Amino acid sequence: MTEIYPDGLLPADVHPFSKYLLGFGLQPEQVAVIAKHLGDDLGMRLDETRSEKTFRWAIDIPRDLPDREKLSVGDTVDITVSDRGAVRISGGSLPPGMRLEKHSGKLVGTLTHSGLYSVTLTIGPAVKYDPLGSAGGPNDPGVWIPFEQPRQVVPSALSVFPATVDDLSEREKDILLAELLAERDRKTIRGAE
Repeated sequence: MTEIYPDGLLPADVHPFSKYLLGFGLQPEQVAVIAKHLGDDLGMRLDETRSEKTFRWAIDIPRDLPDREKLSVGDTVDITVSDRGAVRISGGSLPPGMRLEKHSGKLVGTLTHSGLYSVTLTIGPAVKYDPLGSAGGPNDPGVWIPFEQPRQVVPSALSVFPATVDDLSEREKDILLAELLAERDRKTIRGAE
């Protein structure tokens, strides 16, 4: 998708997910609100793989704790958790002054308090789009559902028809051939008029 809509073509003040909404006939204000909601509030991403990462920090703690990264109050943090999958906090909490930028998948900020902190982040989408059996175009019905929920399977009347000619009985093949020949004859007669 970045090859089709490169990030460099978007103005700096535009939400990076706006590029996914181009071509739907929306006003720029609508695109901005929808892109923020899908990317920041719902955690939409195109990558559907899932994983977890846990970070542990000791901020201005004088002794060494081998399972924690040692930092100090005033340190600036810029950690890329994931640049492909949606990121959300699923356990623990961030140190004061640090925040999760959902649209970039980064932990950023300046640390303001000492202490021991631990956070678990889930990487992967929180939601997915269910086109409710349609092609999923702009005018087709659809809803955003939790990632774990299966997409709705809409029964199709076409499922009663054979998938290949080999699945037809000899009688059904004869009927189909007769219909095709009759249609050809009708087109030939209409073309001659």
